Amino acid sequence: MPNARVPPQAQCPMPFPKRISDTFAANRLQQSGFSDAITSTSMANPAKVIPLPASIDHILSNLLKNTAASVARKLEEIASGYSTSAFLPSTLKDETRYIEALIQSQQASNNTLNELSLQLRSQFTKELVDLLLEWQANQIQYQLKDIRKLFEQKNLATIFSQEQSYNILTEGQEKYRLVVLVSPPNVSQNCPSSLQHDLPIELPEKLKAFLHKDYPLNSNLCPVAFYSDFFIRSITDVDLLQLQKILAPVPTVVLHSNITDYEVYFHANFWHPQNSNITKISMPAWNWEEVKESLQAADHDDIRAIRTIRQIIVTIHQLLAAFITDWYYLHLNHTYEPQLFNLQSELAVGRWSSDLLSPYIDTIKDIYLQQKLVFEENLQHLTEDKYTAAGEQDKGGENLFIPVEDWTIGESEAPNSNTKSAIYYSKLRYLLSEKNWKEADEETSRILLNLAIQYKQNLTLEQAMSDELFLSSESIDHFPCEDLRIIDKLWLNYSNYHFGFSTQTCIWQTLSHSQKDVNFNCKDFVELVGWLVNENGLNDEEIIYGLDAPIGHLPFAFTKLFPITEVNNCGGWYNFYYRLQTCEI
Repeated sequence: MPNARVPPQAQCPMPFPKRISDTFAANRLQQSGFSDAITSTSMANPAKVIPLPASIDHILSNLLKNTAASVARKLEEIASGYSTSAFLPSTLKDETRYIEALIQSQQASNNTLNELSLQLRSQFTKELVDLLLEWQANQIQYQLKDIRKLFEQKNLATIFSQEQSYNILTEGQEKYRLVVLVSPPNVSQNCPSSLQHDLPIELPEKLKAFLHKDYPLNSNLCPVAFYSDFFIRSITDVDLLQLQKILAPVPTVVLHSNITDYEVYFHANFWHPQNSNITKISMPAWNWEEVKESLQAADHDDIRAIRTIRQIIVTIHQLLAAFITDWYYLHLNHTYEPQLFNLQSELAVGRWSSDLLSPYIDTIKDIYLQQKLVFEENLQHLTEDKYTAAGEQDKGGENLFIPVEDWTIGESEAPNSNTKSAIYYSKLRYLLSEKNWKEADEETSRILLNLAIQYKQNLTLEQAMSDELFLSSESIDHFPCEDLRIIDKLWLNYSNYHFGFSTQTCIWQTLSHSQKDVNFNCKDFVELVGWLVNENGLNDEEIIYGLDAPIGHLPFAFTKLFPITEVNNCGGWYNFYYRLQTCEI
């Protein structure tokens, strides 16, 4: 066991489940992780809002809960499933500059096994947007030749601003961005005058302020151009078909709504240049009159009740705009992190509970995590092709993941590692992607054994096991940091941070910080991760191989390889934890 050495305190990975300890939630905020923004400060500290009556909360909850998944499914029809390049022109997908930028960005991420920094994400996005702009500028050039003819033949000047149409196209030759448009709401004359006159003013103004703040046009990551005075009047489905012909080369979102004397119908439409179809999304009718009556029953006068209804209508438009924008950029750019994660408290200004937005937050989170996995799988093939072209051989027909020897790790990140392990991780990646937790656990032990054997260069696996040298404190101290990071990242990514070395060390970190604490706190640790139940250690068949296991339950099998001379294996775990912290895991 080490002599009085205190492990450095690394930050916990994100998103580390809150139910273990509030301390973990505080520690993790400094660590960049797989879905960094999901637990942003703005979500942790939501703005105070005046709650709506429970009856209204129930109405809004049903509206949003029933639509989030259906909106996503409708959008996926035009994206042809999960892909981080769904909206790239086919010519760009094979573009050498694009492929090289992809690989370079992932290698930069692999160097620290964290998500890309804002600077690196901006750099990749700039290269991507430059390529898209080249393609789009050519497409727009052809479109500009026909725009005047289209306006004259169809008498479109009574529906859309011809000047703004030119502006959208010509500005699209200078900057690639998503265009968002909102039509004046079609409000029945039977509605209160405040809905008829104030809502058409508030809706574009508040939507413009929202998008300019959270999706600014000058952003390097998610530029959005909003044109508030594009439409002359409220629009119909036929008008949308005409508009799509004009703005076909530009990815566009169009929001519009119809309001009767008691209901609101919300509509969102999206198209992009690689698909001539328009995705049309219609939310279930929302009974605003029912909400008004509930507000009045809660002592809201007529003016305040209608104001609240107007604000809810505006907020739903903002939510749809944010959701579709995040969804679009997730399918375009693998480095993109959804803004919606940061906006839960901001969207709550509609005087409703921010919890009501959870269905949309959770849906975009699921898409975000899925996109990350799809990107890594696609990148693996690109990288394999690159190494194959350079003379790398496919061993035994197995698809190889990027070998450790090709990962660029700085000396400061691998302090005691002078040689590279050349271990391949394709099998572990496959097992984890298939949620085959048991075999992945065993594969992790096999990899750690091989790392230990490499330190004792002349030992076979059988000799190492018989001599009990495989996970001695000396061999643990020489585990290459880059290998430990790779194993950890794979477990974190495929379990959504439920399992992994980082997750385990976060638990250990709160219990033991010095050698004298090891045996005293080891029992607490193994109980927290579920390796000790009712004072008894689990047998192999009692280990839970599923996400219903306690946080940090896996990987487990490698702990059986600690020397049995140390009480309860805690000395071995202490050495392993110390190494992980030295490697900043």
